[in-house]
Amino acid sequence: MTWSKLDDGFWSNPKVERVGNDGAGAYARCLSYCGHQETDGFIPPGVARYIATARTFQKLEAHGLVEGLNGTGYRIPDYLEFNPSHERLEEKREADRKRKAAAS
Repeated sequence: MTWSKLDDGFWSNPKVERVGNDGAGAYARCLSYCGHQETDGFIPPGVARYIATARTFQKLEAHGLVEGLNGTGYRIPDYLEFNPSHERLEEKREADRKRKAAAS
């Protein structure tokens, strides 16, 4: 299981205030999706449509919470500044496997 970080100041972040509760909820769901699927901050179009309306994503994009990728999905701009990459998670898992095997 992985975790996505959501700053404890998220609730009062000016960008979040500007996108409203629907935008904040969609952004939190995007973070959760990216952590769960280990996408390094990428949200495919089908997942975006499942999470929120195109209008909500337009608000998120207008306020810099996501970047549109020319119809190929969205990206959370600073995702990897606060969350581990898929590669890093795999390295940690491998190190954990080796440590556990050595302890057996």
